[in-house]
Parts: sequence; C-alpha cells; structure tokens
Amino acid sequence: MNKLASVEEDIDLGFGVNKRALYSLQADANRIIQQASYLKQAESNAEKNESLGEVAVGGRGELFILDGNEIKSISPSEYDMSKHGAAMTVGELIEHRKFNPTRSGDIQLTRVINDNIGMSKINEYLQKIIATVGSATST
Repeated sequence: MNKLASVEEDIDLGFGVNKRALYSLQADANRIIQQASYLKQAESNAEKNESLGEVAVGGRGELFILDGNEIKSISPSEYDMSKHGAAMTVGELIEHRKFNPTRSGDIQLTRVINDNIGMSKINEYLQKIIATVGSATST
C-alpha cells in the first residue's frame, strides 16, 4: 500500500469517523444482514422438515444444552439429563440464535437448524422406500 492510499483511508469524513472505520462498519452490517438471511432460510427449512420440536443434533451427533445463558454442545456420551437438563430442540435453538446478540454470527447453529429433519419426515421417507420395494421373496 502506498503512502497516499494510507493517508486517504485515515482522512476524517467530517463527522468523527474515518473511511477505514466506516468501511469496517459497513462490512459488519453486511455480514449481519447475510446471517439473518441464512437464519430465515434455515428456519423455513426446519418448518418444512417438521423438526422444530425435535431435539437438535449437530453434524457430528452432538447435543445442545443451555448452561446459564450460554449454548454448549456436548457429545451424547457426556450428556446426563439429570445434570444438564433437557437437550435443546431446534425451535429453542432458533429462539436463542435470534434473540441472543452474542450468537448473531453463529454459523454452526444456523447449519444445525437447517439440517435437522423431524421424525415424521423420516418415517414418511422410509414408508415410501418400503412401498417402492414392496415385498420380496427369496428362493
């Protein structure tokens, strides 16, 4: 970067913010808007997959628990209902992801919300497979 560009970026825009700070703020705002869009799509998929009331399970099988006001993921082997309480549902993850400002950029929770499928949808899929295969006999 040359000296002129460096000086130009630090020029005060007249209202107490330099260009670099303004561009950084603009980039942060764009990230927040994009994350909100991803969450909206994930919530739509969760409704379509009928998973809102199902226990949220991560891509590696981890469960999500609420520890105070913090969401933690734990492996199923570590999970103890008497110690951790009920594991969080997809619907609860959505609520905490939406209304907890510290989670506004949490891509992991958005993926979990998007990827979970309700038991009724899984059952429906299995029934279609069984109907397609039909009955088989062995000789």
